[in-house]
Amino acid sequence: METRLTNVAILEDHPLVAESIKARLEKHPVTYCTILPSLSAMATLTFRPAAIDLWIIDLELGNETAWDLITNLRLKCATTGILVYTMHDTPWIRARLDKEGVTLAVSKSDPVEELDLAIEAFFNNKSYFSTSFREAQRPNTTLTQREIDILRLITKGASTAEISAQLSISANTVMTYRKRLMEKFKVHKATELANLARSLL
Repeated sequence: METRLTNVAILEDHPLVAESIKARLEKHPVTYCTILPSLSAMATLTFRPAAIDLWIIDLELGNETAWDLITNLRLKCATTGILVYTMHDTPWIRARLDKEGVTLAVSKSDPVEELDLAIEAFFNNKSYFSTSFREAQRPNTTLTQREIDILRLITKGASTAEISAQLSISANTVMTYRKRLMEKFKVHKATELANLARSLL
C-alpha cells in the first residue's frame, strides 16, 4: 500500500507530455514534483538528486541522452526509483536498462494506462515493463563464437576492414555476420548494433 510521501522529478523535454505525467501522479502521495526539460535544468532542483525518490526519465532530450544520469543515480543513490518513459523500446535499450538495474520502463507507443501501472508498481515496490518492453526483452538466441568475436570488436569501434584483418576473414564475410547479428537482435542501424554489443558484453 502507498504510505510514503514522495519527491518526484520528471525529466522530459516535451511540455505537454511532462504535464500529462505530472497529472497522472496526482492520485499518489507526492509531496514535491518538478519538471526538468533538460539535463542542465537539474541545477534548478530544490533537492539534491539523491533526495528525489522517483525519477521519470525520457532517454533522449534533444541532443542529450540520459544514460549518464541513470548510471550516476544508480552509483550514488541505489534506492532511488527510476522509471524510463521513452519512444525507444528496442532489444538493446531493454538490455541496457537491465544492465543499469532499471526495473520500471514504459514505451510511449504503448497505451498511457501502462504508465499508470508502472507508477503503481513503484509505490508497491514492484518492477514493471510495458508491453513493448516485454516484447523487446533480450532475444533468446545463441551466438556463435565468431559472432561474439565480431561483437567484441564492434564495441571497440573497429571498422569492417579492421575486423576483417584481425579475424583473417574477408570484408564480405564481416558484412554477412553484421547483417546476421542485426537480424538476430532486431536492430536496423550499425550504431544500434554497436550499442547493443556494449550492453551485452
